[in-house]
Amino acid sequence: MRALKEVALTEPAVDVVDPKSVVTNATPILNIDLQSCTEKDLSFASDFRLRATRRDNVHAFVAYFECGFTRLPQPLGFSTSPFAKYTHWKQTIFYMKDPILMDEGEELTGRI
Repeated sequence: MRALKEVALTEPAVDVVDPKSVVTNATPILNIDLQSCTEKDLSFASDFRLRATRRDNVHAFVAYFECGFTRLPQPLGFSTSPFAKYTHWKQTIFYMKDPILMDEGEELTGRI
């Protein structure tokens, strides 16, 4: 079991996240325009601030993307959020070595 935990801490996992497991709000870390972005735009750093919605342990960060095709005659889009309808992209989970106990309303800040 120790070997599995070590892999989980070094490699992100792609899996379905139960929305009931999400402890904080979500915050965007990158917005790009698919029609004009360049390779340079994909190398980024971003500050983030998350607020706990209940008292619970945070064991991981969850990443997902949303895509909007807004320049079509009838705009459409989709989300890979844990709160959205299932897609084959699922979510990406970045496990932490030590969980963080957060109280409702408490903020967690960082930089990715």
